[in-house]
Amino acid sequence: MKKLSLFLVLLMLASTMVFASGSRAQADGRTEISLQFGNWWEHKAPGLVEEFERTFPQYRLNVILLPIAGYFDNAAVAILGGTAPDILDIDVTQVSSFASRSLFRDITTLFQGRVNPADFITSAWESSHFNGRMYGFPNRGTGGVMYYNMNIFDRFNEPYPRDDWTPEEFLAIAQRLTIPGEVYGASIAADPSDPMNVFTTFSPFLWAFGADYLSPDNRTVTLNTPAAVRALTFWSELYTRHRVVPEGSVSFTSTRDIAPLFEQDRVAMMIHGLGGIQQFGNNPNVRFGMVQVPGGFSRAGGWTFAVPVSTPENKIPAVVDFLLWYAQPEIQSRHSEIEPSNIAAWAIAPPWNSEMYQAFVVAANNGKTLPAIGGWGEAQRIIITELQNILLGNKTPQQAGDDMVRLITPHL
Repeated sequence: MKKLSLFLVLLMLASTMVFASGSRAQADGRTEISLQFGNWWEHKAPGLVEEFERTFPQYRLNVILLPIAGYFDNAAVAILGGTAPDILDIDVTQVSSFASRSLFRDITTLFQGRVNPADFITSAWESSHFNGRMYGFPNRGTGGVMYYNMNIFDRFNEPYPRDDWTPEEFLAIAQRLTIPGEVYGASIAADPSDPMNVFTTFSPFLWAFGADYLSPDNRTVTLNTPAAVRALTFWSELYTRHRVVPEGSVSFTSTRDIAPLFEQDRVAMMIHGLGGIQQFGNNPNVRFGMVQVPGGFSRAGGWTFAVPVSTPENKIPAVVDFLLWYAQPEIQSRHSEIEPSNIAAWAIAPPWNSEMYQAFVVAANNGKTLPAIGGWGEAQRIIITELQNILLGNKTPQQAGDDMVRLITPHL
């Protein structure tokens, strides 16, 4: 009953938004298109709207800002109810799940020959596709780097890490920087409430050991291969054996838990996104540097503009105009709240063209992406559950890997 009530409330709210939008569009003769962002776009959205409407006076852009909590579930409910925005900004990891359920419009023919894929960060472009078809137009291309706390490194007279390091070297450094209960050399995130944090901290080690989630054809789960079990063992033993990550990490997220400890000089190294530059840079007590993750393969991805199947046909020309307009490097350089997807945008103006920010272009282009399969949403829940089982001592890495294979296979 609670789920049904929530569905009805969301449906009524979305219907109200659509009705109001339609009324405004009819009043001034302009075509209105609605665009849903996460609420982290709050500061950039007004300028984006102003320039788009100045460039295309025949359109009105209505930006809807929502928090990340429940963002993807609410989007699915709105599309099924016919009340979704005309353009939905969504994490590329969700594209396969939505597209496989026919919730997104196939936009391949709308942009074929009109844009050059090579202009965009590879991971963001490729992850906006599903089964060889385009279901999103990437607006953010991202990868994670390893932040290191210079205060801690200097305290222990430890040389700063280099880009070409290995997982074993990472562990050795973390051990030298750890005093249990006082300071920890490393960090992991394992809280199911923020799945992407988990995959951001686990995936680089899986790939560094030569393993992967699925076979290249996406038909076989490979999380119990010898290489995968070595990766599961290495990652989990940071917590269970070596104790170089904080106690309670099994319920940590990067932003809520690890970043504050990093700022307090209690965590020496953490894998984090570009937001760390601003967060740590605004704290005068924090001195930090960045290197590529051990092994060189960060979890790359991004966000993409998808067109829900509920978007009216008569809105499509306006939607196409907006997506092509925002794809321009000059526009992205001015208006991106987070990492631009167009590579050229990173060379135009601050902050993107600064030396510090360039580390993220490298991480995004050299990174790997999570599997693009329709059942990935369920697969990632299984993986996180089994990772927690290892951390809590309920299963060995081999047992958890075997169970991942058994439980995920029906979803392929």
